[in-house]
Amino acid sequence: MSIILKLINISFKASKGRYGSPKITRDIKAQGLIVSRPRVARLMKRANLKWIIQKKYVVTTTDSKHYYVVAETHLNRDFNLAKPGQA
Repeated sequence: MSIILKLINISFKASKGRYGSPKITRDIKAQGLIVSRPRVARLMKRANLKWIIQKKYVVTTTDSKHYYVVAETHLNRDFNLAKPGQA
């Protein structure tokens, strides 16, 4: 096993499988080795190391399953009023 592959495995396990080839390349370069991202990607593919893709956090703004009292409608779906502020 080559030195680069050992460093890839160490970085991959340290990130709990979350780092892909760009971040692992940065980690290896920080240790002083010169390596390209495509080479790291190719070695990761050979070693069957696939990173975990995290889903993005989606803000949910509507809670439709609440137990609050829903206000009654005063317009009764009649939106055609003559002047503003009549309702």
